[in-house]
Amino acid sequence: MKTKLTKDELYLCTVCKNVKKDTRRPINRYTIGQLLSQNNKSVDNTVQILVKTNFLKRVGDGNDITITQQGISLVEALGFKID
Repeated sequence: MKTKLTKDELYLCTVCKNVKKDTRRPINRYTIGQLLSQNNKSVDNTVQILVKTNFLKRVGDGNDITITQQGISLVEALGFKID
């Protein structure tokens, strides 16, 4: 039985889906938020939590993020494959 993903897990899985195999490639955090219909404040809160837990890393001015190895491991544990 598959459980429903939390908002943070869904955000992390969407990041993985969009960076594909190039996990070092920075992606704009608000772009991911738009894909999930999240407003900017919600994106800021989600990213803050994921950075503090070492699943994401801020790059440059902070609007770009990359997924960490720990984040990749969580996404794989949730049953998602990085294409």
